[in-house]
Amino acid sequence: MPDTKNFSLRIKILDGLLRKEDGVSMKDILRVINNRLEDKGVPSVTSRDTILNDITELSNEFHVKILRRKAQYDSRVILYRYANVDFSIYHSPLSFSEIKEMRGALSILSKFEGMPQYGWINELCARFDISFENHGNPVVQFEDSVSDISHRNFTGLYHAIVDKTPIHVTYQRFGHKEREHIVHPYFLKQFRNRWYLIARNSKHLDSICPMSLDRLKSFQVDKDIEFVPIGMNVNDYYYDVYGICREEGKSAIDIKFYVNSVEVPYIITCPIHHSQRVVARNAGGAIFTIHVIPNYELMQKFLSFGDNVVIITECDMKQLIVKKLRDSLRKYKSSK
Repeated sequence: MPDTKNFSLRIKILDGLLRKEDGVSMKDILRVINNRLEDKGVPSVTSRDTILNDITELSNEFHVKILRRKAQYDSRVILYRYANVDFSIYHSPLSFSEIKEMRGALSILSKFEGMPQYGWINELCARFDISFENHGNPVVQFEDSVSDISHRNFTGLYHAIVDKTPIHVTYQRFGHKEREHIVHPYFLKQFRNRWYLIARNSKHLDSICPMSLDRLKSFQVDKDIEFVPIGMNVNDYYYDVYGICREEGKSAIDIKFYVNSVEVPYIITCPIHHSQRVVARNAGGAIFTIHVIPNYELMQKFLSFGDNVVIITECDMKQLIVKKLRDSLRKYKSSK
């Protein structure tokens, strides 16, 4: 059974190597594959068995004959190649069952509504000559309020990220004038119905900056600028964060909070953070804990629950919430 981690990438590289007329040795296969994996920032292959299993899986999956012969220059070296070097897994026609599965997948995706990145489905359906009955109502609909600007920028930003190309952007924060920036784009992330570009500003390469797509007025790719890789896993970067902003230099802490009995079922079924755990529970409510880096978005989340949720842990965020609530109360009293 093949090692599934990075399997697709290894098969893609193997496909190209096995088309060599003279064949390719296991040593060269490992060298080329590991060089490509290193370029992608993923762990290299250390076992020959992994490659041998990949070759077996490729042969079985695509019903292709792979020759193994001794090298003329050294009988101890085994060379591998396709029996027909004109073959490629990317030239292999789809089977009836594969086409049926693709039709089913595209049929489901075609029912999705409200997501800017799904505009390619209609084009793909047209290329495969696939049409679907329109029942009038979508089967799945995302709650999304993406602006026209966000829709217009989404595809171009996606390609800039995939191509690892720096971009010149014109960005305008709320209440500020437009400013020009050169950024290195890494990731598109959605939070609370807004899409954000996660990037590094060329003037502040030591930190990640989220840029809301609805505030990004325009952008232009610049292939003359050397791209600066992210140097980290984006999922790991946001692992201890609620929302889109991670405050640099801060560490994750345990935050305990009390939830009254009315809100307990909601908090259990819709956790505030993936680290959420129940610490204690009684008839009046429950105590939960999360392990997060405090930020403005998390504070707003707690404020949205009103007096149904109360932070127990003594921390800066709790004190800031108390201050905001006192300021709000004072303003309400003064507005009479």
